[in-house]
Amino acid sequence: MPLRVTIDSNVIHAHFKPRERAHGDAVSLLDAAARGEILLTIAAQGSRLDFRPGQVADRLRELIDVKTVRVAEQVGRFGPATQLAPDLKFGSTADGFWDAWTVEVERWPTHVNAAPNREDCWHVESHVVDGADVFVTDDQPVLDMCSRLAAHGFVIQAATLAEFVESEVHAK
Repeated sequence: MPLRVTIDSNVIHAHFKPRERAHGDAVSLLDAAARGEILLTIAAQGSRLDFRPGQVADRLRELIDVKTVRVAEQVGRFGPATQLAPDLKFGSTADGFWDAWTVEVERWPTHVNAAPNREDCWHVESHVVDGADVFVTDDQPVLDMCSRLAAHGFVIQAATLAEFVESEVHAK
């Protein structure tokens, strides 16, 4: 069974922007998914918040249509990007996750960097609910939050795009 990877929206942005530092790694990652070597997933609510209608959103839809990226089922909680749809199953949440996220945001050492926002929470909780293997992002506060959530029982294997591509794509 291929490795199941949840990707943050910044991976999709890097894929479609050739001048981005992470563009080559994003292309390698999506190429590996197209070959069936890994299964890529993006959060339903998180991606709706991050991708406004336009070129990048349209190109993401193309990746979804050709099955390179799948959209996770919605987290079963109402929010600004929740849609009433067949994939909305109430109770499909990571019990205590929202509270743990809130506690860690309140404790965040703002002298280091800004805390991740609520939009980021949708991506990470979706990863936990989906039971994926690795969460990939180039957002340092989100990576830091993934580490901090372990204190609340949420052990999340997270990596930067470059780290993941080096260890899981190029190494094969």
